[in-house]
Amino acid sequence: MSEENYDRLIGAVAKMSALPDSDKVNIRGKLYAEVHTRVQAFREAYGENGRIVSSIHIADETKVLVETTVSVFVDGSWRVIANDFAEEYRASGPVNKTSAVENCLTSSIGRALSACGLSGGNYASFDEV
Repeated sequence: MSEENYDRLIGAVAKMSALPDSDKVNIRGKLYAEVHTRVQAFREAYGENGRIVSSIHIADETKVLVETTVSVFVDGSWRVIANDFAEEYRASGPVNKTSAVENCLTSSIGRALSACGLSGGNYASFDEV
């Protein structure tokens, strides 16, 4: 990664690290920056030179599986800086009964941005979500 892009990422990570606890949500005793806050930090750092792309691998009557890739434009081409997945089961809770795809997309984007360092504190593991 070029020095300029590295500096942008470090700046965005620092911004997320400095996010006050009052701007985070408590999930099972741990504080997390909401996905919209992570996306905003990424967009402020990279603007049109940053890309968040999600792909739905499975969306059937039982579950949804989504992959998200985060890339930045460097030296004339897109370079992947993070990637992660999320999986939701339609029978697990009222949100997934009506909005499993949206919920899974949001989770996948949040996880991929956490993989970039834009977590704001915690990176959700399988037993926390």
